[in-house]
Amino acid sequence: MNIHYRDAQKNDCPLLAEYINYASEGVLEYLFKDIMPGMTVTQLLAHGLQDEKRYNSYKDINVAEYNQKIVGMIQSYSSIHHRIDDEMKSFLPGERLEQFKEFYNSRVDNSLLINAMFVDKKFRRKGIGTVFITLARKKAKSQPAYDVVAKKCKLYNSKAKNN
Repeated sequence: MNIHYRDAQKNDCPLLAEYINYASEGVLEYLFKDIMPGMTVTQLLAHGLQDEKRYNSYKDINVAEYNQKIVGMIQSYSSIHHRIDDEMKSFLPGERLEQFKEFYNSRVDNSLLINAMFVDKKFRRKGIGTVFITLARKKAKSQPAYDVVAKKCKLYNSKAKNN
């Protein structure tokens, strides 16, 4: 199987938003529900991913392609952004953010955060996730102050463990 890895491009954002939302296992649906009437969570995510000035834009995503179709993605960026910031406080309801306070306070300093990783079900168990982790490690090592890669995940992520 010939899998090609590349940096994400702006026109990938709608599909990447779907994959990130799926990988969140409902967390983003909870956080963003009814924030912008008439927009789905995936549409909100796609809009944010397209903003190249943001730390979590498409520029921080690598994709895996098979026959020119994206079959997986990994989003990683500096752990310094793993916090509840003023922008989040102004955009998201406080009671929803409160549910994730401990999670956002668990940042690993001087690390690269893997925010989201997704591999299409048909392409799992083929080494794509392993390549993604290797790419994240290389990215972390290329940053002078980073010594580790921190993964943002649940301890018992059934989708990752069982699929």
